[in-house]
Amino acid sequence: MRERKYRAWDKKYKKMYYGDIRIVLAFPDEHIEIMDFIGSNDKNNVEIWEGDVVEGILNSTSFPIMGVIEYDEFWSAFGISNDAGFTMLFKISDIKITGDKFQNPELLNRGPD
Repeated sequence: MRERKYRAWDKKYKKMYYGDIRIVLAFPDEHIEIMDFIGSNDKNNVEIWEGDVVEGILNSTSFPIMGVIEYDEFWSAFGISNDAGFTMLFKISDIKITGDKFQNPELLNRGPD
């Protein structure tokens, strides 16, 4: 079973908070976005969270892919979401975090390196 950890982005104060389930209960506010730790790390051993901007290699084509980590309710899976759609993480290798969508929104406007 994966470890349950959360983080919360305070849109008003532009600050990220990290913690366990208590952080979810502490921030019942429309100015807060709660995100989940996905249970794995990137190629540099950094924890991957919802809202992270990542890049990697699409296994079936060897093409680079970049987008935001999101949870898809239909697939019941975490993946990368971008203008091309949603790609489940098991289809991607060499995942590297480049930032997050709140503190680094400029990353969403560029392609993978």
